[in-house]
Amino acid sequence: MNWSFRTRISFLLIALVLIPSIVLGTLGYWTSSDVIRKETIRSVGMVANNKKELLVFRLHRQKERAVEFLDSIVSTCMQAGTVNQLCAQRLLASFMETDSILDADIIFPGVISLHRGPHADTLRNHPPFISQQLAQFSSHSANKLTYIVEAKGHTQGSLISLRYNIQKIEEIFTAPLELGATGETFLVDAQGFFLTKSRFPSHQGHSHPIDARPMIACLSHHDSEMLAGDYRPEPVIHGFRFVPEIGGGCIMAHIQQKEAFLPLKNLRSKIFLSALAFAILAVSLSFWIADRFAAQFTRPLTKLVERMKAAQAGDLDSPVFMGGPKEIALLGRGFSDLASQLKQSIELRDDFVAIVSHDLKNPLALLSLNASLMEKNLGQLGDEAKLSLMPKIESMRRHLARMNEMVCSVLDLTAIRSGNFKLLREPFNVNALIAEIMDTFRPLMAEKGIVFKDEVTTHEIVASLDRGRTLQVLSNLLGNALKFTPSGGEVTLQVVEKEKEIQFLVRDSGPGIPPEELERIFERFHRLKRERDFSSGLGLYIAKEFVRAHGGKIWVESEVGMGSRFYFTLPL
Repeated sequence: MNWSFRTRISFLLIALVLIPSIVLGTLGYWTSSDVIRKETIRSVGMVANNKKELLVFRLHRQKERAVEFLDSIVSTCMQAGTVNQLCAQRLLASFMETDSILDADIIFPGVISLHRGPHADTLRNHPPFISQQLAQFSSHSANKLTYIVEAKGHTQGSLISLRYNIQKIEEIFTAPLELGATGETFLVDAQGFFLTKSRFPSHQGHSHPIDARPMIACLSHHDSEMLAGDYRPEPVIHGFRFVPEIGGGCIMAHIQQKEAFLPLKNLRSKIFLSALAFAILAVSLSFWIADRFAAQFTRPLTKLVERMKAAQAGDLDSPVFMGGPKEIALLGRGFSDLASQLKQSIELRDDFVAIVSHDLKNPLALLSLNASLMEKNLGQLGDEAKLSLMPKIESMRRHLARMNEMVCSVLDLTAIRSGNFKLLREPFNVNALIAEIMDTFRPLMAEKGIVFKDEVTTHEIVASLDRGRTLQVLSNLLGNALKFTPSGGEVTLQVVEKEKEIQFLVRDSGPGIPPEELERIFERFHRLKRERDFSSGLGLYIAKEFVRAHGGKIWVESEVGMGSRFYFTLPL
């Protein structure tokens, strides 16, 4: 075998390994980066949309309150077609104090006209409200920004105009956590001047209107997201929503592109370094294999070629032919190593799911925040609306909690498989931890009608363990016991201190586990056949890895119809 032939074989092997890897890696990167990029941009638009919904809800509520107040004057202070002015003034003073109103002007045609506040006499001079408009803001050049809400009562011709401080809606536009360290949201009027405070200093929006491209697009009645400069200017991701409810203003959400797309930069660096290392290894192995290629390669090499075709078809686990001359056997082992590395590359591709799961935490946190805001504002609604919305909000929170639990499980799985999982050992009181988890699960058990007992030694147990991971293992086992134990059953948590270890036991009176499933109960993604809920099948696998990382062991004993007993030990 001369040098030319050996070189050709080397380059052939390099091509067989590197070209598919480069193509798949490039496609994988562009696909993943495109998904991450689109989701990042879309999330900024979602923030702007949520801010608009909150603003419109606030203005609608203020208008509804104004109408309710007019009705209260009619029902409380009007008799025989005449309004008692003293009564109306007293109600108006109370209403303005309760709702932090600066000025108010009320008209009941032919009956009474009331106004209260230092500038209440100017409320009748504002321009007329247009269709869909809920509020009218004062000029951007005013020393104190205010806005007017106008409402018509149910009594013929009755009208109320109210002036509020801009601070009533300023709190809506605080920068949300999902927009990062450089994010902000703000409100501008129909000319492009700031109505709420801007986070960064600039002349635009103060001395002259904001002339950034996204602002021009938004003030032209468009809702969208785009990449462009902002009012400073600074390259940012824009999410903007036109707000006809304030007479033509805009809600803008920003985050600097440098911060928003940082995960893409990190992903690109990791892929480049991995590809470079893989290329060096592939080239080295290719020349090593070619240098030792034997003349006798007919039949054994044919078998090896068949194995390569099987690998190209996706079969990476079939045994490699090791017969024939020594050189062929070495080539077979080399190819086996390459197949193993290719399999690891595919597993890295699968781990991309974990990256996406991590990015899901942002929209989940946003949904959770919206649920909390909805729940907080329920007190302002009527009883009928509250009874209608409360179950839906509770259902939303339960599903969000379940989705967040699944995302955390996938992230824990990724840390375990990548070797980045580390224990944070520190001394803590085990008895206090048991009391904490008992207090957490006791209401849940009671709600389902389950008797929850603990059997813990009375003397204090102090151990140097990872408190958070230990609590996670116990929570997982108790959560499963709660899930499978019927009403009227019993769950027991037992802790026993032995010579060099602590033994934990979670015992339930559920249906038990079939023998054929006991051996696989701690496997990754394994779920019992009777499970009907939305489960990832990762809980017991992660619990097993946490216990093993401590140097302990975990096992289960169960019989069908006799309940289950999950044990695990942690060294003192």
